[in-house]
Amino acid sequence: MVQNVKSIYEWKNKNNIKLQLLGSFIYTEVTEKEIPIFREKLSHLFEDTLFFPTDNQGGNNQEVNKLYKNVTKNEVAELQSSYLVDSKCKMVFNRLTLTAEGYLTACCVDYENNLTYADINKENFLLVDEWHNQIITSLRQKHLSKKFDNVLCYSCITGKKYPYKPISNLRGELAQKNNKTKFLEDRLKIHDNKIVEAL
Repeated sequence: MVQNVKSIYEWKNKNNIKLQLLGSFIYTEVTEKEIPIFREKLSHLFEDTLFFPTDNQGGNNQEVNKLYKNVTKNEVAELQSSYLVDSKCKMVFNRLTLTAEGYLTACCVDYENNLTYADINKENFLLVDEWHNQIITSLRQKHLSKKFDNVLCYSCITGKKYPYKPISNLRGELAQKNNKTKFLEDRLKIHDNKIVEAL
């Protein structure tokens, strides 16, 4: 991920492209110690970066309190209910989020790869094609029609936990069949190794 951001940064500067690079760093008790490393090594790549403590994201983190001890109460649950009446999530329409494995996901808080829709590691990857692929287009349609059955987004929007299924089979490991704590521990190992490689 770090190398990808560096490449985009160099490309936009070399070609004088007016593209704003913004970062967000959602931290847990496990990753909070990496904030100073990020600031020192990577902050120059972004015009601005916001640092957020993780919250429960519609109950998604309740089962992994051993890894996320500082899970905060979802302070926006009341505001989220208005979403179903008059709004839509901007994440699925105007943001790219890249996971440690190299998947594009519809949401920066998709901790378990349930909203992944493209793999940048695949041969002949073209961002323009994947940005409009059938998986993400279908999710966007669900947001426009406000029909979220079996999609993680519904739990986020309502602030309550509902059953959901992944929108694709791009998950690295099948988290819902495996122990979720082990799945997240394995993802943190990938993350830690990639941080070391990049720095």
